[in-house]
Amino acid sequence: MKNLIYFLLAMVLVSCDVDSAMLFGETVKTYEFNNAALPADYAYQVDESKVEVFTLTSDDNGNKAEIYCLYLGDKSKIATDTVILYCHGNGPNLQVFWERLAQLANLGGKNHYGILAYDYRGYGLSQGKSTGMGTMLADVDACLQWLKDKGLTGDRFILHGESLGSIPGTYVAGYSQILSPTKYIFEVPQSTADAIGEDASGLSIPSSFLTDFNFDLYTAMKGFKGSLLWMHGTKDQTAPIENARKVYDVFEGKYKESIIVEGAPHGLREYMGIEPWGEDILNFIRMK
Repeated sequence: MKNLIYFLLAMVLVSCDVDSAMLFGETVKTYEFNNAALPADYAYQVDESKVEVFTLTSDDNGNKAEIYCLYLGDKSKIATDTVILYCHGNGPNLQVFWERLAQLANLGGKNHYGILAYDYRGYGLSQGKSTGMGTMLADVDACLQWLKDKGLTGDRFILHGESLGSIPGTYVAGYSQILSPTKYIFEVPQSTADAIGEDASGLSIPSSFLTDFNFDLYTAMKGFKGSLLWMHGTKDQTAPIENARKVYDVFEGKYKESIIVEGAPHGLREYMGIEPWGEDILNFIRMK
């Protein structure tokens, strides 16, 4: 009976572009990474002379694309600065996350941390199309290699994976041979492709029936040996907390801490308030 259900469901889904539904990037004509694009009274204005947009070549086994990146900070100091690599959620493009990126850069002082963020293929101005783990890992690997080439080392590398960004983020934390973070901020994360299939259908449906975008953060997290901060809301319907907790529980690295916000939906930062959100992240980064 179960196999029949799988077959019928597969027939329904065969004409649907499920990967596109999971990876819904939108293009833009230009980015506006400046103070004019921030609220007038925003406490985290940036030094615009330290804002640079550039491209990197992402190579997924010969499937190449130019992806757009944003760096906030002094690139000449990457060899000595602490840098946060931010893997953004499944918003339309990097512009949507500009306010939080400016805040991250200013935690602890004016342009205190270097910030690297990037748009996945098909998001913003990045070329190509995100089709699953291959392209997503190629994109983040291009960023890691750039940081390593600029002199960043793991002891000064902070990784922040938010929602969709927790997928490439956790693979970096657990598996990366290029650059491994000392600390990982795991915000409203996903867990496994199978768990998403079960939540969406109410059935134990293998993810392969739904999408080629297969991932398993539970296994990837076992390989991370640094420090972990998990942030989540109890009313998150997009990334259910029960699934993420299993990933958190399997972590056995140096240190772990959870910040669970009662009643919070997927938009955790907005529900918490930007100041408490930033304070929790800063306290984690500063922790020895």
